Amino acid sequence: GVTVQAPGGTTGTGSLSATWRRFGVNGTTTAGGQYQLEQLRRTDATGAVLLPGTASLNGASARFTVNEFNTRVVTIGGFLEQRFDVADRFFVTGGLRADDASVFGNQSGGWVYYPFVNTSYVVSEEDWFPKADWLSSLRVRGAFGRSSQRPGFRQAQTFFDRQSVNLASAVDNQPAATVGGPVGNAELRPEITSEWEGGTELALFSNRVTFDVTGYRRSTRDMLVSRDLAPSLGVANNQFVNLSQMSTRGLEASVTAQILQLRNFAFNQ
Repeated sequence: GVTVQAPGGTTGTGSLSATWRRFGVNGTTTAGGQYQLEQLRRTDATGAVLLPGTASLNGASARFTVNEFNTRVVTIGGFLEQRFDVADRFFVTGGLRADDASVFGNQSGGWVYYPFVNTSYVVSEEDWFPKADWLSSLRVRGAFGRSSQRPGFRQAQTFFDRQSVNLASAVDNQPAATVGGPVGNAELRPEITSEWEGGTELALFSNRVTFDVTGYRRSTRDMLVSRDLAPSLGVANNQFVNLSQMSTRGLEASVTAQILQLRNFAFNQ
């Protein structure tokens, strides 16, 4: 057998950015868009009973078959982002991204929106914060963001596979079609994940020792699940649906220490 596979794609991204300062606040505004094309063309050919001395499919004399598989996914999106910097100690970044893709169902509502925001505050830079030689810096931070897992190729559309059937009234086999792959779901939506997190960063002894603690809560809705279908329906055996949700929470902590610092060598643990 021989398989020929030709992946390819095109990606285009453009953005505009403006930086400004007002009332002691530094700001950066960015807007842009993206176009992405992903495609794959694949051809499989098999054969049997090769003629003696032949090492290619040209010499196959029985059970010769050819299959072709093509995928094409188009995604377009746009985003708007705003950053603020107040006195080099308080930072805020927020924005919104919107995406639409050819793998979404026709009745899913079209565009999907992903808001995000993150903040960071260097508390130790404030005049009222107690000063100590052993304390280098203290930062607190928080963030919220949303992302998604899009459906796979043709999970939202029903398509057909070619078949050959033997009819009693016909001398030769006749062409026919059956439902191919999973049954399409026109209402299929992307799987959405939202996450909240907050934490603190503490640096001691001229940044030789740092502590980082982060707590988070993540929730996922409209999870993409393959649901089995009854054989009596006379179609494919499964269909992708937005069926369930999941949530997780946790706490992460790390400590980094600079054990040795020389002119041309450093060891951190």
